[in-house]
Amino acid sequence: MIECEEDRELGVIVGMLREAERSGPHRNTPESQRLSGNYRFLSLVAILSSLSGRTISEVGPISKRRAVGLGAHSMKLWDPHQGLWNWALFRALHRHLPTPAYKIAARVIIAADTGALAWRALEHRIGVRTRVGIPQGIRLYYFDLGTHGGAGELTHMLTQVLPRLDLSWTAFGFEASSQLIEEARERLAGHPATLVHAAVCFRTTSDGTVRLYTTRGGLGNSLYRLEYNDFEVVPAIQFSKWLRGHEIELERNIVLVRMNIEGAEREVINDLRDAGLLSSVDGWFGMWDDLSKIDPAADAEFRAELAAHGIESVTFNGRDLNHPLRMRIIDAEILTAVRRGVRRIRGEA
Repeated sequence: MIECEEDRELGVIVGMLREAERSGPHRNTPESQRLSGNYRFLSLVAILSSLSGRTISEVGPISKRRAVGLGAHSMKLWDPHQGLWNWALFRALHRHLPTPAYKIAARVIIAADTGALAWRALEHRIGVRTRVGIPQGIRLYYFDLGTHGGAGELTHMLTQVLPRLDLSWTAFGFEASSQLIEEARERLAGHPATLVHAAVCFRTTSDGTVRLYTTRGGLGNSLYRLEYNDFEVVPAIQFSKWLRGHEIELERNIVLVRMNIEGAEREVINDLRDAGLLSSVDGWFGMWDDLSKIDPAADAEFRAELAAHGIESVTFNGRDLNHPLRMRIIDAEILTAVRRGVRRIRGEA
C-alpha cells in the first residue's frame, strides 16, 4: 500500500470529493427542492470557512436568509473541532425544522462536511511527496488513547489499515475505565494489540492514581467532570515516561496518535512538548472538543497552542465509523501520515 503510485492516490481522493458532491439530496421531493440552494451554500461555506470558524451572522445578511431559514443569527455554522457536522448546529436545526426537512438537512450537512474532509486530505497529500520505499528497521507505532469499550477505531486500524502497510507495526490502546478496558479486551481478543488500563495525563499523584468521573455507559467519562456524582480511582500514567519505560523510541520510527480522552488531550500535548517528542508524531487523529465543553477559555488557549506547534488533528471517532466514505478519506490521511513519517526519518521534511 505504501508503494502505490502518487497520481493514483490523488485521483482516489479527488474521486472522493466528487462522490461526496453526488451524495447530496436528490431534488425530486418538495423538501429537497427547498433545500437544494442551501446545499450549495453549505457545501461552499464548509470548505471556505474551515479555517476561520465563522458563524452565520458573520457570513452576511443574504447568507443568513438562505441558511435553511433558521432565524438564529448568532448560530455557529462551523465548530473548530467538530467542523460543519457539529451537534450545536444539529440541535438548532432540529428545533427549527420539521422532522422530514431536518433529516434531509442532516444528510446534506454530513455530505458537505465529508467533502471538506476530502478536500483537506487532498491538500495534505499534495504536500507530502517522498521517494518510494521505507528505510530498513523502521517500525510504525500506533497509539489509541481513549479506546472505550467498543474499541471501534482500534479495531479498524488492526483489521483494515495496519495489515495493508508494507512495514512492521505495533498498536497500543489506552483506556482509563476498568469496565471499558475489560470490554475492549473482549472485543479485541485474538487481535495483535496491547491494551493498557490507565488514564493518560500530564501530572500524576504520588500513588500513581487519579479520579475518573464516570457516567452511565462510560460515554463522557472524564478526569475533569467534578460535577459527576460517581467516580472510580484508576491507574494514571504520564505518556512520555511510559514511552521511556517501555524503551519506545519515537524519533526513529513512524508514530500515529489518536486521542479521545474527554479533555485530557491538552495534557498529553504538553507532556510530549516538554519531553521534546512532539515533532516525532507524524499523524494526529481524533476529536478533541471536550475541553471546550469544560473550559472554553482553556480550549481557546489549547487551539492557539496547537496552531503554534503546527498540529492539526484529523477526525477519527465513533461517528465516522458509520460512514464508509469518511473512513476511506481518513484511511488516506493515515497513509499520508505514514509518508510524512518516512520523510521525517529520512531528513526530507
